[in-house]
Amino acid sequence: MKRNPHLSFIVLGLTAVIFLSCDRNGKGTENREKTVETENAARGNVVSDPDLDMDEFEIKHATCQYHDFDRVKDLSLFFDSIAEKHGIPVRYEENEEEIRTCISRIERYRCREAKFYPDSAVQQAIGILGLECAYFNNHAIPLDMTYAEWFLMCAAYYAPDIRYIVDMQSPDHRAGALNLGQTYNYNPWWAYFICKRSKGYEVKFLGDGTKVTSLFQLQDEQNRKYYLCSNNDSRLTFLQQLFFVKGDNEIILAASATDEPSSEGVDFDTYYFNEEQRAYYFCTWGKDYTQKTKVLDTPCMELKLDGEASKFVNHFPESE
Repeated sequence: MKRNPHLSFIVLGLTAVIFLSCDRNGKGTENREKTVETENAARGNVVSDPDLDMDEFEIKHATCQYHDFDRVKDLSLFFDSIAEKHGIPVRYEENEEEIRTCISRIERYRCREAKFYPDSAVQQAIGILGLECAYFNNHAIPLDMTYAEWFLMCAAYYAPDIRYIVDMQSPDHRAGALNLGQTYNYNPWWAYFICKRSKGYEVKFLGDGTKVTSLFQLQDEQNRKYYLCSNNDSRLTFLQQLFFVKGDNEIILAASATDEPSSEGVDFDTYYFNEEQRAYYFCTWGKDYTQKTKVLDTPCMELKLDGEASKFVNHFPESE
């Protein structure tokens, strides 16, 4: 899959619904108009054109951030305002209604009208949005992921446990990775790193056309903590994103590697990461694609941990 550039797309017009925290007596949502006119692409009635130039249809994203959703008076109105501008990336009304119902259940939970976080509903909604976004993108339908990503940020903010919103998590349960689109198929679609904050979790976007297959929790000689989002499966999907835990409430991207090590004189098809050595090796897959065999004893790339100055040292840069 082609890696599209990350187009930051800031949501406008949301300030009208950002007020004080939960107001049980003044929601006024019972009689609000339920029909929201959305873009054709969000309704799924755009027919793909085999001659379409996909460069003309870059995916639109929200700017993933740690947003204080407690300042939003009514979550349903908040998301309605996003839908009016960006649409909801689903094809079927029943799926749209399921997502709206999930938002209402998060509303009840945050206002302490419900005892438990709607974990299964959130997981189902994330699965629907991932499937629909991947379907649109796969069928050359213009895709705006703003609504889906704001939903993910909101669900993460109120999640009491990270396991409800990620595919894999770190040993300390304070970080995880989500591969959105896997409910459609296991191709690389969109990857997100999700990490603990003072309340809930923050969502960080890792890119288009990519996925995380491993998440490592690392520590340097000064006992500083790191999280490594990694994809070592092949040259086409190679991805390394290192996050440094700068403080109790601050995790930053310290280093990144997308230029996969490659050598014309070495026959290999995958990589192995040795966590203790912090080194990568050229490998080949076994017949059942479960075992890796090193083809060189010397590493092809190494990870140097040094706080914000951490870096990946590629010993075999990809040939231009």
